[in-house]
Amino acid sequence: MRKGSMAVVAGLCLAAGTVLVLQRGWPSIAVALVPPPAIPADSGQCLADLSSSGLDYTPIGAFEEEGGCGLSGGVRLAGGPVALNQDFIASCPLATAFAEFEAQVLQPLAEHHFGQRVARVDHVGSYNCRPMRRAAFGTLSQHAFANALDISAFVLEDGRRVAIGEAWNGDGPDAAFLSDVARRACGVFRVVLTPDYDRWHAGHMHFDMGPSRRCA
Repeated sequence: MRKGSMAVVAGLCLAAGTVLVLQRGWPSIAVALVPPPAIPADSGQCLADLSSSGLDYTPIGAFEEEGGCGLSGGVRLAGGPVALNQDFIASCPLATAFAEFEAQVLQPLAEHHFGQRVARVDHVGSYNCRPMRRAAFGTLSQHAFANALDISAFVLEDGRRVAIGEAWNGDGPDAAFLSDVARRACGVFRVVLTPDYDRWHAGHMHFDMGPSRRCA
């Protein structure tokens, strides 16, 4: 164990929703446990709003997997005003946020920085039944509810590909564009995580519509 690191020795139940964490070399602390997220409820109004978004989508039936993952009132997105490298499953809130992001953030910024629009969004997935990588107690990721999307690149009309993993730490127009996209996207999505956040996001941006609020 690295010098100065915190070692959790044991967790003792104190009361419902609370544990006592005993730490070698540190004062013991009581930690409130956050209830695991639930599958977002079906929203007829959200699906009605989505119908005017211009997206190419197909409603999909509700499903639930072992461990609490699943989806209710979701859709499969196949594209729309902007093409996708592959279809993806999305909760209705994520789908409507993506439509707003494309129209109000992505395309205006592309035209500002490059004088042309984004023709295709490349992503590396939405639904994945797994916990958050940095979470304690195995809290499920918003990917477990198709409530998150990881975008890896934007392809411009002239065919040039702005890859997040390659351009993020640069100092040219691609990096400036990506920085502006991340900043402006925070007004649409609940969470936006960039390569600055941690090593697991080095090659993409994470966008989600979960209950937390974070832009990093």
